[in-house]
Amino acid sequence: MNINKTFILTAIAIGLFGCANNVWVKSGATTNDFNMDRAQCNAQSFSIPFASIYQQAAVQNECMVGKGWSLRDKASNDASNSAAESSWRAALDKSRAEGELRCKDPAFKAVFAKTSCYAKDITFEQMADATKITPQQKPAFMAMKKSVDEQMDRFLTNLKSIPNSPGDKVAALYKTYDIEFDKNALDLYSGKITWGDYNHKRKELNAKITEAEKNLK
Repeated sequence: MNINKTFILTAIAIGLFGCANNVWVKSGATTNDFNMDRAQCNAQSFSIPFASIYQQAAVQNECMVGKGWSLRDKASNDASNSAAESSWRAALDKSRAEGELRCKDPAFKAVFAKTSCYAKDITFEQMADATKITPQQKPAFMAMKKSVDEQMDRFLTNLKSIPNSPGDKVAALYKTYDIEFDKNALDLYSGKITWGDYNHKRKELNAKITEAEKNLK
């Protein structure tokens, strides 16, 4: 995942109620969130006719607070960010380790002969596979899917428990695509599509998620 390593976006707040040693913070906010809110608050402050720079600063700060932002000491915030990053990396490393064990599990060998363990590694030959899932492959396929689902649930639960992490946003992103992933798996299992169709759709969904994750920076 390409999540911004500073889970609480910070920006130097220089204005009536801030100084260079303070930063705007909002739990779980992204760079895009901050830029959008700041632009809206700037526009609001500049829209006041004949307002002094101090009046504009007051309106801007009040607007940011109204959107859930607060000023915090930069040194204290940096320490909080560092702790959140360490917890995030620990959760990510643990999830990756679980994934690696699944990739090497002999119980899933028959499945990974038809589709790659990681969607990004799906080959052209796998996307061109015109065969359908066999009765012998079905138990391993469903066990593999259950393993993936449980791993993701644990990862998102851990992420959401970390203060100042974008756990809720990441969970919402994956939930958006859950229905499509489940439908793709069901279509393969029920024989509606081939392994090639399944692999093509799986790779397509992975690409969409990867692109969407960039907006969480």
